Amino acid sequence: MKIHKKVVAGIMAVCLMGGVGIIPENISSVACLGWEFENEPKYHTYDDLTYRFSEDENGEKFIEVIECKKSATEVTILGEIDGVKVKSIGESAFNRCKNLTSVKIPDSVTEIKGYTFYDCNKLESVTFPANLTSIGRCAFYCCDKLTSVVIPESVETIGGQAFYSCAKLSSVKLSENITEIGSETFAGCVSLESINIPEGVTRIGFRAFDECRNLKEITIPESMERIDGQAFRNTIWFNEKQKENPLVIANGILIDGTTCSGDVVIPDSVKSIGQYAFNNCNSLTSVTIPESVKSISNSFSICRNLQSVKILNPDCEITYSSSFSNAYVRDGYEEQVYYGTIYGYENSTAQEYAEKYNCKFESLGEVTEKTGDMNGDNEFNISDIVNFQKYILGDMDTKITDWKQADLNADGVLDVFDLVLMRKILIEK
Repeated sequence: MKIHKKVVAGIMAVCLMGGVGIIPENISSVACLGWEFENEPKYHTYDDLTYRFSEDENGEKFIEVIECKKSATEVTILGEIDGVKVKSIGESAFNRCKNLTSVKIPDSVTEIKGYTFYDCNKLESVTFPANLTSIGRCAFYCCDKLTSVVIPESVETIGGQAFYSCAKLSSVKLSENITEIGSETFAGCVSLESINIPEGVTRIGFRAFDECRNLKEITIPESMERIDGQAFRNTIWFNEKQKENPLVIANGILIDGTTCSGDVVIPDSVKSIGQYAFNNCNSLTSVTIPESVKSISNSFSICRNLQSVKILNPDCEITYSSSFSNAYVRDGYEEQVYYGTIYGYENSTAQEYAEKYNCKFESLGEVTEKTGDMNGDNEFNISDIVNFQKYILGDMDTKITDWKQADLNADGVLDVFDLVLMRKILIEK
């Protein structure tokens, strides 16, 4: 639709309030928050929403919602405009829309960016699109009236603090396709009573469910590899688990050791030690980390009296410089120092860590090679495999002299994966 130049000039004069503007010859329409130009971003305002025309990295055109009027109460986002699909809700698009009560999002939308509905404290319901793939950081931060969310199966990522302090959120159904729950994603959701974490999730971030005070039922899948510190702090579920075992919370994953003191020997069932697990644990003096542990985060930071750390897995991943520390050299989180001793095997990651960060290191000797000789006859042969098969099948009479010799993948568990490795070794012999 062509607009007469004098009309356009009049509109622009009003908008610019006396300013000087140059009107291109190819202008085709005027919108509330911008004008359409060829080869430039285009804007449209419909009802309470402003949309922006854009292109992705492949040159495909799409539309993004960029702003909502602060006075809006009930909003329905369009699925397409002029044949171009609305695919994104931009960062902070609905930020602090204090009167917003409901939003209907079309199936064309694939991403909700960060801070989109930040502090929309009257928002009660959201219809998520079937093709949504990501929910950004702080997307629904402090949406106090939101009571339930069903995250579609298409969603693969949920950003940290996405539903932080949604005080009335009592029902959550997570997508089966997510692999990680970010830091503080549901922290402060005090009405949440149960959560089923889908199979396939491998990590729960720092304080993910912190202060969910009524959370009493949690299903943690076998796929879980890492749960960071304080992930379930101040929940009914966590408090009960602490009574059962103050170290291991679920599936061999340690997530909080703040109640521990003195000398701590972590059980062989533990696979990883989460972020901040023992931070500021000033009563802790020594710790033995078993061979089953594959990774350590900044788990023992500012443990002021920690003097001895024994790491029995020569390949254990030690993620941060502050994984072990007693104090700050000076103010600032990057200047931590460990004055104690790290014990580990020759040429291990423990030795590498100690040398890199100028820690005292004492050797436990050479790494003992695992032979598969689990029956103690000083020979690895078919009898070891037969015994192992009986053990896996539940034969209680099976004699195992040294089970660690059969734990070939060093995960602290004897299972079919070790059996496969044993067979491979025997065939190669």
